[in-house]
Amino acid sequence: MQNSKVFYPAHLFVLLTCFFSANAAAQSILEKNLQNTYEIALSNHANILAPSAWPNAAKKYQRAMNAIAVAPGEERNDKLITDALAQLTLANNKSLRAKSLIAGVLKKRDAALRANANTMASKDWQRGEKLLKSLTSDLERGRLTEPSKLQSRSSIVIATFDIAELDALTNQLLIRARGAEALASFGNAEKLAPKTFGRAEKSLQAAILSMQQHRYDNAEAIGLADQAESEFKHATQLTLMVQQIRNKQLSTEDLLLIWEDRLLKINAAAGLDYDALNGWDTTAESIVDHINNSDTRIIGLQSLLIESRAYIGSLEDELRLADQQLGGTLAQRDELIVQQEQQARSLERLIQLEKLFEPTEASVIREGRSIVLRLTGLQFASGSSALNDASIQLLKKVDQAVIVYPDSVIMVEGHTDASGPRDLNARLSEDRANTVMRYMISDMRIEPRRLNAIGYGSNRPITLNNSAAGRAENRRIDLVITPTPEASRSPDRIN
Repeated sequence: MQNSKVFYPAHLFVLLTCFFSANAAAQSILEKNLQNTYEIALSNHANILAPSAWPNAAKKYQRAMNAIAVAPGEERNDKLITDALAQLTLANNKSLRAKSLIAGVLKKRDAALRANANTMASKDWQRGEKLLKSLTSDLERGRLTEPSKLQSRSSIVIATFDIAELDALTNQLLIRARGAEALASFGNAEKLAPKTFGRAEKSLQAAILSMQQHRYDNAEAIGLADQAESEFKHATQLTLMVQQIRNKQLSTEDLLLIWEDRLLKINAAAGLDYDALNGWDTTAESIVDHINNSDTRIIGLQSLLIESRAYIGSLEDELRLADQQLGGTLAQRDELIVQQEQQARSLERLIQLEKLFEPTEASVIREGRSIVLRLTGLQFASGSSALNDASIQLLKKVDQAVIVYPDSVIMVEGHTDASGPRDLNARLSEDRANTVMRYMISDMRIEPRRLNAIGYGSNRPITLNNSAAGRAENRRIDLVITPTPEASRSPDRIN
């Protein structure tokens, strides 16, 4: 009996110790889950993409963390942690859904952020953030169930962040240009290299003026600011050279001989004879002619290289067949041959596409895996999104082009010049893109699942808007054709 009185309490102590240890471990796991879930939700931008659910989730999370800090390991914290986990999970799920629907918006926001738009173009950035919050709020509440409305709203937000990005880049270039200006001025470039410094000043002032006058088209301002920076740096270099010449007390003849010697070295490297009697201009022209002839030879060599690769490819085919007949296994070689065949087909398709159009109708541009069909010949009446007879005739050629890429998805992009209000241009470009897309569905019998349309307004110019010719180039429809993997092939036309 005495032994039993000692035995049972000892075992009870062990059991209680195990119980509390297990409970503490469970508490620790629960707390870790809470922290992990919070970090995952933030990484998925739940604070942005779930504006209604996130404040409540963040509040419950903070309440649970405060309770843990005051009384760690307490069982009464479990309910707070569980409630916080549920709300964070809800916010995270909503953010994932929004993320999948507005991926383009988030991509453009990230680009603007990388350009430091939040600090370098704070007003535009805040406007974009406000529009994004409104968009995600409506998404969260189920107010944007129609794809067309979602796309239209997304396009506006994308355009706003695009403006912020461009403004930020322009401001950064202006800052860099002013820094180069200060360095040049410190070196006394105004006196020692006045012509170059003067050109730089004019470029800088033109960049500032362009940014003020063309609020929503920064392409010209960016180019001028970059030019100003380069010219200021050039002025600094010239200043240093002038100072060196003065310090060495070189005569005009000494200077000419120095530059003649450098020209001679270039001439010798090109394998040309140098006759001092002909002067520098003749020698320079000879070097330019040599470079141009070299370019012509390079083009010829490139053509020969293409032919050689094709011949090597045919030899590889024969070798592969021979290996198969002999029962050999050359997996790596087979894979290489497949890659060569794919490249050959891609080149063949591109050549076939280029032959369909006149230079005034369209240009074909390769961008990674995608092919951009730039329909410069497809023009709309001012302020209109209706197709005219000439545009319809061009789209009939496009029909033949699309057949070249049967396994593809197509993004129809509408673009305008910078004339008129920006919002109006955005809507007009979207209407025109949708018009083309509807034609491709109704008359070209392309499945709607393969098509999408977006309007960029004047946000993506391909040249300056300071001339009638430039504005005409910027007014365009781009078809971005992206081939899909062969595994996903399916009927490309509606029967």
